[in-house]
Amino acid sequence: MTRNPARFCKLPCLIFFGLVLLVCATVQTVSAAEVDLDALSKALDQIEKHIERKKFDKSDLDAWSKVTTNAQGAAAGCVSKRVAELAVLQGNLESLGEITGSEPTDVASKRKQVNTQIVAVEKALSSCRLLALRGEELSKRISTVHKVTLARQLLAKGPDMLTLFVANLRQPSAVLDGFKLYITQGTGIKIFSWQEWATGLGLLFLLLVYAVWLRRRNSVRIENVHWQDDFSERFALAFLSTANHYLPQLLVSSAAAGMVYFATRDMTPVPFVTFVVIGVAAYFLSVANIRFLFFPYPPAKSFLPLTPEISRGLNRRLIVLALLSVLGYLAFYTALSQQVTETPLLLARGVFSLLLVLNMVWALWLLFRSPTLTEIRWIIVGVILILAASLIAEWLGYRNLAYAARQTVIGTLAVFGLALLLSRLFRGLFDAIDAGVYGWCRKLKQLFSVREDEPLPGVIWLRFVVGVLIWAGFGFTVLQLFDASDEVIGDLENLVMHGFEIGSIQLIPIRLFWAAISFAVLLTLSGWVRSRLDRRWLQKTRMDRGSREAMVTISGYLMIAIAALIALSIAGVNFSNLAIVAGALSVGIGFGLQNVVNNFVSGLILLFERPIKTGDWIVVGQTEGHVKRIRIRATQIQTFDRSDVIVPNSELIAQQVTNWMLQSPRGRVKIPVGVAYGSDTDRVRDILLKVAEDHPRVIKDALSPEPRVLFRAFGDSSLDFELRVFIYNIDERIVIISDLNFAIDRAFREAGIEIPFPQRDVHVRDLPGNSLKPQH
Repeated sequence: MTRNPARFCKLPCLIFFGLVLLVCATVQTVSAAEVDLDALSKALDQIEKHIERKKFDKSDLDAWSKVTTNAQGAAAGCVSKRVAELAVLQGNLESLGEITGSEPTDVASKRKQVNTQIVAVEKALSSCRLLALRGEELSKRISTVHKVTLARQLLAKGPDMLTLFVANLRQPSAVLDGFKLYITQGTGIKIFSWQEWATGLGLLFLLLVYAVWLRRRNSVRIENVHWQDDFSERFALAFLSTANHYLPQLLVSSAAAGMVYFATRDMTPVPFVTFVVIGVAAYFLSVANIRFLFFPYPPAKSFLPLTPEISRGLNRRLIVLALLSVLGYLAFYTALSQQVTETPLLLARGVFSLLLVLNMVWALWLLFRSPTLTEIRWIIVGVILILAASLIAEWLGYRNLAYAARQTVIGTLAVFGLALLLSRLFRGLFDAIDAGVYGWCRKLKQLFSVREDEPLPGVIWLRFVVGVLIWAGFGFTVLQLFDASDEVIGDLENLVMHGFEIGSIQLIPIRLFWAAISFAVLLTLSGWVRSRLDRRWLQKTRMDRGSREAMVTISGYLMIAIAALIALSIAGVNFSNLAIVAGALSVGIGFGLQNVVNNFVSGLILLFERPIKTGDWIVVGQTEGHVKRIRIRATQIQTFDRSDVIVPNSELIAQQVTNWMLQSPRGRVKIPVGVAYGSDTDRVRDILLKVAEDHPRVIKDALSPEPRVLFRAFGDSSLDFELRVFIYNIDERIVIISDLNFAIDRAFREAGIEIPFPQRDVHVRDLPGNSLKPQH
């Protein structure tokens, strides 16, 4: 029995909508928060005093940057609010008119009240602008101090590697003695009794047996699934097969880490054995992720655009890097590092950095050799040079600078890879939805009345929103990795939340983002409403097919227009400028858009008047075929050769159009027939009427005229008759004419009636030139 793994592709959708809800909640929280401007002003006073006294550290600078950023944001919001209030009050004041000598008392009182309010608003506006100015100036001071402090820390120089090596040669046993003492007494192994160790190991052994059995069963299930050869399917297969292969290691190591952690979580300091067990679990999890990304366990294949050789090499290098990372954390970031003096510890860090950088350069060199990554080779070379420079800087004694550079490069590469993976995954998901690859994708298209070869409405906007979310998250994470000051992050937040001005237009990115989401959701919802109108709601009415189609089409365009207006209003577009836009549009129409407007109006006439409907057989000029779709600008006609002709709607209104199926699908067919002179004309008439009556698609009821045979003329070579019949569906005209012609030919042959062909007698009176003489 095979199973469809398409459900796995719903995971990115859940992640995406979760991110949308998170951002929505964040925006609502920020917008709902009321900020006390007086409290912010007092906080700025305190910050200025501390900076003047030079009593601060890096954490204080970060906290103060957040305060100044909040002050600038609150001040900007206050300025916008007060400016709007001032504009309203000034409008009210202008509506009262100019002061006259005989002004009524109530008007004078209202004028005085408005002037008092204007003075109060202007005073509050000045306070808000002053707060914004103070926040900006103080933010610049904090940024300057932060840069100086950071530069001092990064350029701090310690002992170089040669000095450390010489110093450690004098006391070679000090490091070993410290490690030996710590391992025997300080690791926490003696915290647990032998009964606890035996019980824990026994439970882990049972869990290992169960995990091995579960892995075998899952392997059979994975092999029985029919996997398609696209990105989403290969991603799912790689994830499932690799996770199943490492299931025993992950379950046992995670269970061991959980048991040890809960047993030692209240101990201070945390025993070293806890870090060891958690490190083992982290190592197996890292190995599983590396195998999943670069060299998945069979039957899966790598879904990344890398050759098998490079994927295998990267898998090995990254597993070594994962092991080095776990060992480095245990050696240099736990209590184990406190058992030795600074000199041997720095020497060990230098040797560890050498191993780490060599493996990273090896992995990057493999990427450099990849034929699919030729466009970013210069980036890879730059990263290799930065890593080599960081190692040299560390060996020369500039360890803070080396650690910062290495951390930034590694973090940026990891986040960039994750962003690329998520982007590729969501792109594959949206491509699958547009193409209708999976069953649930096709059901989704059916729900919104979208054909399988057409994209789902709104998906293009979802692509845009997802791309913005992914790469905005990448940019924010990179800023954190580069240790950007809170001032820079705060400025970006203000830019996103409050926007910026281009000339007289203010653009607010967060509003544009929500406008795109709203437009995508409303556009998708309009498709669902159109589907319900077409398939359910209008089916219960007495409207004919053409009226229903016109209603569905007009409703679709109307809902798209409403969605656009709502999205524009969310984006902050001022609709008072629509008069200017309408004026510019009228000028454009006058200069070069007459045909577009003509076709648009003609499309509305076609939808309301309905001289043609979808499915009608029409003839327009030299074009003959069925109407496939009526759009607002042009109509699609499919000819009998299965070619599509796009006819502008203005031609359907201005020119003569033959509609074979306007009022009824019934129509008349004419079949001319010629018989030889001397034939029995009465018998010919009877045979033709009999052929017409025997055909099942010829109408023989009282709603249409009965079949008739007309003796049209005495032709040059034949007696000309014409058979006229009405048929139920004029769309079958060609087929029915063919059937009747076959039947007439067969009946005339049986009756001995001849169908003649034209004959001509040529009489030659004289031949040009001399006559031919017989030769003897």
